Amino acid sequence: MYACVECGKQLPPRAKGGHREREYCSDRCRQRAYRKQKKESLQIEQLINGSYAIPTSDPHVTRDHWRFERGGLLQRCKLLEAERNVAQAEAKFLQHRNDSLEDSLRGMQVLLESKEEEIIRLTVLLESQSKRKR
Repeated sequence: MYACVECGKQLPPRAKGGHREREYCSDRCRQRAYRKQKKESLQIEQLINGSYAIPTSDPHVTRDHWRFERGGLLQRCKLLEAERNVAQAEAKFLQHRNDSLEDSLRGMQVLLESKEEEIIRLTVLLESQSKRKR
């Protein structure tokens, strides 16, 4: 069972014939995640470009102060981006590993079915031979 990426609710199992696992429990969660991602991307882009708004709540902060902070903000932004890239690579690796394990499981199930059929065939053969000997 998987959980919704946005709210964490358990998702129902994938329907047979479905093309992929669901990521979100509803359109509402999917839209909320999209808007959050878009907002974060815009904030990062503004930090990188230096086109951020000076907060009006603190009158002591000047544009020069923000210019001084820009280097640290950019460095933190780059670190976060590197962490995100590592996390995405790890997620892709785990997805690939999961896919290969699922393929392996399907192969084992097919093998098990063929072995069960062989057992049934041999059982019938044994019963017919034991009836002949009587």
